[in-house]
Amino acid sequence: MTGPLFISTLLLYSAVSYAEQQETTSKNIENIILGEWEAHISGTKCYERHNFKPDGILYSHASEQVLTSKYNITSTPSPSGFYTLEEHILTDNGGTDCLGMPMPDMSDYTFHLVFSSSGNELLMCLEEKYDSCIGPYTRVLNREK
Repeated sequence: MTGPLFISTLLLYSAVSYAEQQETTSKNIENIILGEWEAHISGTKCYERHNFKPDGILYSHASEQVLTSKYNITSTPSPSGFYTLEEHILTDNGGTDCLGMPMPDMSDYTFHLVFSSSGNELLMCLEEKYDSCIGPYTRVLNREK
């Protein structure tokens, strides 16, 4: 179990470092969330990628897991600077995520997001606490060929 503990420790360290860089002013979240976001899982070759579409559909890919969800995000942050993201899973291919786990038999999830001051990084948290976060996710910028 050293592997998961090591990964959790690294995620916690990056979340605490990230928290120190945050700006809690309100942003136009409807535009900031749109697009692709990617987080590499430290110490592995695995990544998670989320693609937020303007029609409220979210496409997620993590290792062998592929999900399609409907999402809604609050337009203003909570007093502690977190935006609430509600996700309802529409389709799940049954694959495993970066930790080798299948999606639990639930279809509704709530996450709390916090963005960097640049708007190009975010943390996804289970609670409005930095020690419950995954990330940072980095915006995948469109590269012209």
